[in-house]
Amino acid sequence: MFRQLLAYAQPALIIENLDVAESPPPVVNGGPEAPIAKLRAKPGGLIAWFLSLIGLGKTSTLTLTNRRVTRVDKSNSSEDTSEIPLGKITSTHRGWKKPSVLPLIVGALLFLVGIIYYFVGGRGSGTTSAYLVVAGLVGILKYILSKRFFYVVFASDGGTAVSLKVKAGGDDVARMITMCERMESLVRGSG
Repeated sequence: MFRQLLAYAQPALIIENLDVAESPPPVVNGGPEAPIAKLRAKPGGLIAWFLSLIGLGKTSTLTLTNRRVTRVDKSNSSEDTSEIPLGKITSTHRGWKKPSVLPLIVGALLFLVGIIYYFVGGRGSGTTSAYLVVAGLVGILKYILSKRFFYVVFASDGGTAVSLKVKAGGDDVARMITMCERMESLVRGSG
């Protein structure tokens, strides 16, 4: 439970690239290592953009194979790797959530206040009303156009967990689900 909360508390990353194998690889003891998926993501937002602009940006890569789960966080100044062999994975957790409804609520309130102020405010209230209505529409559109937060956790009984939370929309959600289902199938088959 704690690992799942920890994964959800991470900031969501923006998917740069998501490659999922056409078919699930076989689980063969001693056979070759075969890829299931590789996901590369980076932090979003103005600060992350600025850091990448000056060469301090970070990327996270989650690699799933028929032998292991690996997450590598890399920047020019650091590298952090977490890896769990397939046979040591004891639990998996995945899910998605729509972002907070706060922008929708604030946007709707600003929109309504702008409309009411236009009709009640009298002379000179047009500009202020227009600003309120536009700000309200921006909040509403932010909610409508926002992507889902998709998170995945692979944990071992020793307490090691590899987790990632990304913003995903459209086809990325379907590919993330396929990736997780294939890995979960391999985990069940190896246990």
